[in-house]
Amino acid sequence: MLSHNTGALKMLACQASVPPVQTPSDRDAHVRALCDRTRQYLDGTDSVDLIVLPELCTMEYSAGAFSRLDSLAEPIDGPSTRAMENQAYLLSLSRAGADYGGSIFCPPWIDDDQPAQYFETHDEDFKRLELDPTLLVDVRSRYTFLKDRLDVYWL
Repeated sequence: MLSHNTGALKMLACQASVPPVQTPSDRDAHVRALCDRTRQYLDGTDSVDLIVLPELCTMEYSAGAFSRLDSLAEPIDGPSTRAMENQAYLLSLSRAGADYGGSIFCPPWIDDDQPAQYFETHDEDFKRLELDPTLLVDVRSRYTFLKDRLDVYWL
């Protein structure tokens, strides 16, 4: 169910399991099952505005991609770091499974009052998250180091 809330954006983040998919019919069955699990999770709960699934959650990764992981990995000064430096929300969402998981949601400023939220280490996990625009304004007004940012550090 979608939300009609005018405040915070309500999001459901799904660290989803992805079984081996060999054929289009395997893929279609997996997508239907994932949609059913998501729908069941949302039944009888508050509405959401956005549902986020992991990249490539409808098929397994290829052997070719695994052979190039070092070159495909995000650099230390990549988009995730830039999101935090720019005091933006960050959702790093992975698929679930023995070799996957470890997803994390970070607010625009992390401290004891606004900690990062971690997903299950390897298990499928659905989390309701909120992106509060007033928190962005508050963080950016309290921590004004962004005014000293170099142009190369913009997202």
